[in-house]
Amino acid sequence: MKKVSVVIPVWNTEKYIKECLDSILAQSIIDELEIICVNDGSTDDSRQIIDDFTAADHRFKAIHKNNTGYGHSVNMGIRAAQGQYIGIVESDDFAEPDMFRSLYNAAEKNRVDFVKGNYNTYRENAACPAVFEDMLGKFPYHTVFSPQDNPGIFGVHPSVWASLYRKSFLEENDIWFQETPGASYLQCYFLHHFLLLW
Repeated sequence: MKKVSVVIPVWNTEKYIKECLDSILAQSIIDELEIICVNDGSTDDSRQIIDDFTAADHRFKAIHKNNTGYGHSVNMGIRAAQGQYIGIVESDDFAEPDMFRSLYNAAEKNRVDFVKGNYNTYRENAACPAVFEDMLGKFPYHTVFSPQDNPGIFGVHPSVWASLYRKSFLEENDIWFQETPGASYLQCYFLHHFLLLW
């Protein structure tokens, strides 16, 4: 069993997806990763880029399907995953080299089902292209706490891409993304469902 399965939902992101997949290949924990790309019926060259990575590296797996939406895509990836933990990276994002090692080590050290970090927002052609999002600044860092003791955590940006989830906890508690095509804020439902049961 791999330590982490990274699920990457993809829909028409040919401009960004190579950078995204290259950043996963650059992970310091790469030998312990499984990378699952779920192509949600892309009509650009995203499918070919995924297939090129899959052909070149056995750690990549591709799922190609008709367009059924973000939630369904992530759920398919989670169901296919063999890793102990689930990470989600959106195909127009990229991960810092130590991201998954840091999150995995924190989860294992503290024996928890969920770990969360901050992230940077990048904007093209902006005066300040990278902005650090310190969304967890008012909560204790490097500390285990429950949502019941810190209910303010429900108010932070869900940022599912900056977290790890223990797969067995998701399955045992029937925690999945809503599969409503075209719906917004599906991340909020997923994270809040998780936090309410944690």
